[in-house]
Amino acid sequence: MLAACRRQESSAAKTWALIYIYNYPPSHLPLIPIKPVRFMHSEEKPPVDEAYNPYQASLTAKALPAANHGAPELASLGQRFAAACIDFGIFLLLSIGIVSIASQTNFTPYNLPLNDQIVQASGFFAILVYIIVQLVSIANSAQSLGKRALKIQVVRKDTLFPCNTSRYVWLRWALPTAIYCIPLIGLFFMLLDNLLVFAADRRCLHDKIADTLVVKV
Repeated sequence: MLAACRRQESSAAKTWALIYIYNYPPSHLPLIPIKPVRFMHSEEKPPVDEAYNPYQASLTAKALPAANHGAPELASLGQRFAAACIDFGIFLLLSIGIVSIASQTNFTPYNLPLNDQIVQASGFFAILVYIIVQLVSIANSAQSLGKRALKIQVVRKDTLFPCNTSRYVWLRWALPTAIYCIPLIGLFFMLLDNLLVFAADRRCLHDKIADTLVVKV
């Protein structure tokens, strides 16, 4: 009990000594300023250091094209229709040219089944050449040959960056083409796919499936 009392007296003496030194500091001791503490009410918010704010927008978001150059301008209906016509015209010219060359080179007057096989094989070869040519263009800039000619591009709707090749090919090309081949359903899908381009965002059904936009570049 006596030891406890002595400890309390020693602690109180040290406290009073510190108070006395702060109020009446000796000339050889520097005065250390003490920052007053203000107790905040529950509804007040602590000050936020502007140099570091964990809730600020990320630097990646600020670097997007929409932030740097404004909102992109959607491709017009005329541009999209003209680009589709150019792509179809390229496919038609390739098909006619390859089939004509193959037929003239290997044509047999008295063997019609062989001629049919030659035409079919050259037709499949024309399709393969067309797909390869378009894939090269899409892989370079997310533009088919027609879109490249009209200066429009396919971009992701969420990031506005050019659409990657796998998304372009599988979701904008392969999946819609596979649905087109389904009887009746394919016809309805094709009609709906093309009519949606007249909506305000000018996104066809395959654009909605791939989450893409077609914009001017």
